[in-house]
Amino acid sequence: MKNKIRFLLIVFVLLLQQFTARSEGLNSDTWIYNPMDYPSDIESLVITGGISSDIEVKIGLSKKMSGITAGLSLNGVNVIAGKSAAGAAWQTSYLVKDPANNDIYVFNQAAGNSTPFSWGYTNYFVKTPGISLANTNWVLNYADHKHPKGDFGSSEVLCPGYGYTSIAVDEGRERIDLSKIPVLAGNVIKIKNSYLHKAVVNQSWSAFSLEKAFYMNRQVAHDKDLNVYLGYYDGSSTNIYKVYLGGADYSVPSNIVYQEQTVPNKSYKIKSGLQYAVFVWQISGKKIGVAIDIPNSLPFSFDGAHLNMERTAYGSNPNDYSNGNISFHPWIVNKAPATFHQGDVNDYYMNYYVGTPEQLGELGYKTETNSTDSNILFLDDFNCPGSGGDANFEYAARQSGAAAPIQYQVVNGPITVTNAGPNAGKLNVLSGAGNLSYWNIANHNFNESGNFSVECEVDRLDGADNFHWFEVSIGCNGAWQNPEDNPAYPGFSIRLWEQGQLVTYTNGNAAPLIDQTFNGLKVSVNPTIKVRIVVSQPDFSGSGDAKIALFINNKALPLSAANHPYTLVLPGGFKNNYINFRVGEANINFDNLKIMTPTSNTITTTTWTSDTDSDIYYTNSYTHVVNLGDTADITINNKTFTGAGILATTGSNWEIRTGNASALNQFTGRATNVDPASGNLLTNFLYPSANVASSLTLTDLDPGYKYVLTLYSMGFENGNRNSYFATSDGAIITVVNQDEFGLGNGQLLTYQYTADTDGTFSISTTPINAGWHLYAFSNQKSISIPEFVPSGFIVFGVMTLIKFKLK
Repeated sequence: MKNKIRFLLIVFVLLLQQFTARSEGLNSDTWIYNPMDYPSDIESLVITGGISSDIEVKIGLSKKMSGITAGLSLNGVNVIAGKSAAGAAWQTSYLVKDPANNDIYVFNQAAGNSTPFSWGYTNYFVKTPGISLANTNWVLNYADHKHPKGDFGSSEVLCPGYGYTSIAVDEGRERIDLSKIPVLAGNVIKIKNSYLHKAVVNQSWSAFSLEKAFYMNRQVAHDKDLNVYLGYYDGSSTNIYKVYLGGADYSVPSNIVYQEQTVPNKSYKIKSGLQYAVFVWQISGKKIGVAIDIPNSLPFSFDGAHLNMERTAYGSNPNDYSNGNISFHPWIVNKAPATFHQGDVNDYYMNYYVGTPEQLGELGYKTETNSTDSNILFLDDFNCPGSGGDANFEYAARQSGAAAPIQYQVVNGPITVTNAGPNAGKLNVLSGAGNLSYWNIANHNFNESGNFSVECEVDRLDGADNFHWFEVSIGCNGAWQNPEDNPAYPGFSIRLWEQGQLVTYTNGNAAPLIDQTFNGLKVSVNPTIKVRIVVSQPDFSGSGDAKIALFINNKALPLSAANHPYTLVLPGGFKNNYINFRVGEANINFDNLKIMTPTSNTITTTTWTSDTDSDIYYTNSYTHVVNLGDTADITINNKTFTGAGILATTGSNWEIRTGNASALNQFTGRATNVDPASGNLLTNFLYPSANVASSLTLTDLDPGYKYVLTLYSMGFENGNRNSYFATSDGAIITVVNQDEFGLGNGQLLTYQYTADTDGTFSISTTPINAGWHLYAFSNQKSISIPEFVPSGFIVFGVMTLIKFKLK
């Protein structure tokens, strides 16, 4: 203990001397100038001709704030969040743990997390144009804040001056090196970001962790459609996971994060299997990516990376994208214990690569996937590399997903695959007149996730609408069974019947044939049928109900003749999920069998009081803006909702259907607490009779683009008007209470999705106790920020304090 006390006394004496001698170099400010302009306190370095002759990469280091990188411009667009030195920019941070009392000190290259201003030291640079930019002076690193006794929930303010105190035991020096790596098409620009770390005293810590923080501008992320591709090694292969960062929400796949260190929609710590991350922006019509290589060999010891989104870092309105940032924090050095001797110098660096996704892929930083559908359990596209054979020919080579490879069991055929002719890349099933063909996924029960969807495509080859021509069964308890033939067999089946009809079976019991003919199911209308069955249930223990929804060609279909629900509830749920298929008296091609966990998108609701919080802006791009149950056009924030007509259920590229094909009714003159113009959307509405289900389908969307659907409504009473909501992209089936905010109070129901290849999207609602009222809807192709300053937030030309704390 005496040695520890002596050590700390020596440290503090040295620190006092250092601070007295150098305090005149300490700068305090509340912002960093916009590095897009690179004013006098930003030293810049430019390199061109990397991706092609018209690409410019520009890096700016702060002269005032300890050399942090305040700007990274790609073709004139600065992607770095440089509004503050505290919890922003591109800088090095580290944590140490005091062995005497377990206090954790947080040191940043420049800081201000715990003070009402940013602070750092003056820097001097030497520059070789187009090649390097480096500090010529060492800069003291003072602790920014402290977590007493290792408690991250508690924090103490630290700062070397301005009425505060702090400690420093190290100095640092920043350096940037640029170079070009030739690839097949042009060059990739390599950025080496180095931070030299020098101990100014002898020191020992029970733990030392260092990160290279990369803060990105959230407004730019939104405007330039930012995605990140995470290359993750699972022990046998590297899988690629795509996460969209340009929207209001985000989610990282649960299988690659530490659950105990996850704050949903805010902070995810990715596991140490991460190999690289590629951030891709769409800039002036060109995709430009920054690949971040994760060092995994000594002296580095990677221990995961945080991917965070802050929404109110600079202001109180989370919907204003300029108030937040997106940050990536790879922890590249982790030592326990750690000892440094006075004068020790360590170079902590990371390599970053700038190029198109194709160029970065040549270096091994791939963005094509398995990444687009990171939630795939099993995918078979039947594209066999060999000449062809039975259903299991080259099955391992053509399958992907966490559960692959899996063989099929063929009960009756013939069922084959080939890579030639009109049936190439498909499972060819020739049942023929009077015959049945059966096949199934053998010996694998897809119970990895209680929530899942099953999807496949079927092409009719013979052009006839034959009796029971195609069937898919889920929730079975064995490699093969006929759920409709024996009530002892559990499971759920859908069978496509002749002339566009449909029948379902639950636990071996046939429901009555759906008393409708669906024109879209007729072979003469749609020879290609895309089936998706969506199931939501807690697990496979039999303790919770299963909710089931069906979409064919991305349109909702009812699942029973009894009240015609779009979501069917199976009490007790499934205990099994063996999946079986049958073709009756028909010849088909079967393709793209996909079993998935749900999309990361979720249905959300928020209160709505006026035009101000309507999230309606004329600068937004909308495909649909519709006022239902009314002929009047309503204008809100210079955006006009077109009156559809009193009882209209169709319009330009949209359609509303009811589960039993009955007409909707109009209700008029309802009072509302929403004002001013927004309230005009709520006075009239459409409603189905007797708790009948309804669905909304949007068409002519751009495949692969992201959209946000909003349903505008209000509480009809002080009660619970609950409905199940299901979506054609396979999100978790969700219960929503339309009366959530009370009688007359507005509700915004929003859902973000990606348009499928056919440009069609549907959402369905099935009443639990009362029908859903339909007032108005919009479909937005992109999200714009509000054009007003929120009440109580006044802009003075300086940025407010970032409250982010290192995890």
